[in-house]
Amino acid sequence: MDCYVGIDLGSTTTKAIYMDTEERILGRGITNSRSNYELACEIARDEAAINARFALLRARIAEGKRARAVMAELMGWLESKFHLAHHLEQVKALEELSEGIVKRWPDAGERALYREALLEIFARMREAAPPLFRPDAPVRSDFFRDIASSQYLEFTENLTREPDDERLTFDRLTAVYDRAILLVEGRNYSTNYGDYLEFDWTDPQGRSRGM
Repeated sequence: MDCYVGIDLGSTTTKAIYMDTEERILGRGITNSRSNYELACEIARDEAAINARFALLRARIAEGKRARAVMAELMGWLESKFHLAHHLEQVKALEELSEGIVKRWPDAGERALYREALLEIFARMREAAPPLFRPDAPVRSDFFRDIASSQYLEFTENLTREPDDERLTFDRLTAVYDRAILLVEGRNYSTNYGDYLEFDWTDPQGRSRGM
């Protein structure tokens, strides 16, 4: 079908909508504007396209009279599964980038100490993610940074409250996060549509069957 995309590039957020030829809105997307406006437009556009796909599928299901309630429930589950996979892919990237920052430190003892701390923090973040994306979950932020920051800071504070090694500090762990999240936001994670749909919710590592 023919459609049009409109993008509103703002200093804080960038929004996009997909419309059909009758100017009906099919899907919406929103992201942080970052310092890379071209990437922000790309991500907002892809998010709107994904939103439109789900909306069109939901509308097609609604046309049928049989098993409508069952299919509506399935759609809620499918969309939640997709967004969880999308979120966990960004958590995975955040962990890899954080570890990459620590690996460049000159002190071997500190590298080992902080890598172990990061493993614990990100394991807790993966464990805490599924309830946030259930169909009946409370409304959450649209931005990965908001969710990830809240969890990372909470788990970091718990881990450093009474550390066994005084070299492990809250400030240094958050400094690693502050650098890594900027790198995560410099990539587009909205393009792995097929992989996210094949995501296995029962896998505690948050991997996709097709990956």
